[in-house]
Amino acid sequence: MSIPSTLISGDSLTWLTAAGVDTVTGLPIDSAAYTLATSFRGSGGSLDVTATTSGTGWSSTITAVQSAGLPAGVYQWASYATKTGVRVTLETGTLTVTPNLATANSTFEARTHARRMLDAIEAMLESRATKEQQEYTIGTRSLKYIPILELMQWRDHYKREAFSDQQAERLAKGLPTHNRLYVRMR
Repeated sequence: MSIPSTLISGDSLTWLTAAGVDTVTGLPIDSAAYTLATSFRGSGGSLDVTATTSGTGWSSTITAVQSAGLPAGVYQWASYATKTGVRVTLETGTLTVTPNLATANSTFEARTHARRMLDAIEAMLESRATKEQQEYTIGTRSLKYIPILELMQWRDHYKREAFSDQQAERLAKGLPTHNRLYVRMR
């Protein structure tokens, strides 16, 4: 079992890494001769996990306390086997850490950026936007009352982006997407 693509902050995770073969020397890379570590880096956090022996391979664990210390976001990871004077990368990948809803505060925002922007633009087009949605000030710059035609163009842009986010989420869950692929056999 390899490292999954997502982890909820505060959950524990255990995975197995199988022994391999050095592609240069053809010699085995196993727990009898090598130690294994996995490093996670990204989104303002980092974590290093040292594996334990499991048969000829290794078993690694991220504890609940360790994952709770990782800020939500995307992390690159690499598992590497080492012995005196030798280091071999066995696997690499990406892990997305999602927030723990049980510990999230009242300001937690589950909508994607595209969904938040789409909701704000649609509120302005329906003339029910709040003062905060109609006027923004960032530093010394302010934005106020975008023309309707431009709002409609931005709405279309964010609608496509929100749909794409929704499709990616459905695909990650193993659900069918609403995309259709037509094939003609000759």
